[in-house]
Amino acid sequence: MPNFRGLSVLISAAFALLYSLATAASNPFTGQFLADKRPSELIYVSITQAGSTVSGFMVLVSAADKGRTEKTTLALEGVADKTTVTLREKRFFGDYVLTGRREGNRLILAFPGRDGSVIPEIFVPATESEYSNKLTEWQKLHSDIYKEQSTILKHASALAEQIRNIENTGIPNLLLEISKALSDQKAVAASFQKRREHFQKMIVMNRAARCDYIYSEVSPFFYSDMSGYFYSYFSPIDMRYHQALSDISKRIENAPSVIDKAKNDALLLKEALSRRKFPTPKLPKLPDDEQEIFNGYITLAKSSASEIESIKFQYTSSAETIKEIMRESERELKIMESKCRQ
Repeated sequence: MPNFRGLSVLISAAFALLYSLATAASNPFTGQFLADKRPSELIYVSITQAGSTVSGFMVLVSAADKGRTEKTTLALEGVADKTTVTLREKRFFGDYVLTGRREGNRLILAFPGRDGSVIPEIFVPATESEYSNKLTEWQKLHSDIYKEQSTILKHASALAEQIRNIENTGIPNLLLEISKALSDQKAVAASFQKRREHFQKMIVMNRAARCDYIYSEVSPFFYSDMSGYFYSYFSPIDMRYHQALSDISKRIENAPSVIDKAKNDALLLKEALSRRKFPTPKLPKLPDDEQEIFNGYITLAKSSASEIESIKFQYTSSAETIKEIMRESERELKIMESKCRQ
């Protein structure tokens, strides 16, 4: 005996299938679609067509800085026929209009470019669950890449900074500065010696210990010419010399610790690169870039330290000569002035 119940179920299913096919044929733009443009963006579109009317939404997720993603949701409405669809954002924000068509199971939407061009994007059928899974996967990957690359960049930037500090150390310029101070101080010493000789001649000329001559000639010469020259020339050079000497001494003293810091940065960079899983970002410095620079810096520090010792000896000798001239001349003047006050 025929199974009419089973036959009835089959007939109902067949009608349902035919209805769905007819509906799909009459509403070709109904569906959910995805444009996978990772690693730059994911675009998900859900559209419902009823006759010539369409509505739905679009979710645009784009890569942002620091391993983040940014989402923009647009509510869409528009019109469609059997071959084309026009979609517009409901809020009319920026008059955002898309045109599209179906090709097989694909949806092709034309996006307006900033320069006035039209950019076609191909969307394939995708469920909301498929879109969500791809988005979660991409967000994790994007975050992991950022974390790894930012660590590598941090160590590479630290190494580059140390190398810049070494290359711009200033030791050669400071060495020139204290060498120039020594040369200037020797010239001051020679000029001061001539003033001392003139001062002594003035004393000899005053053997009679004339007080009027002491107060009108000898004292003014010492206080105006000798003392004025001392404070106008010797003191500024002396300050410049000691400042440059202090600066260069600190740099030479710190050279080993600067090298150690740079070596540590280079080691951390090597370790980070050895663990990488993703493409290496463009780096300002690579490991082993630093070795020749380190060797040159240590050599420069050692040779500069040796040269400074020679300069210090000469400068101290010249400075002491000038100071002794001042002390001796002042002592002689005070003796003469005290005699006049007796």
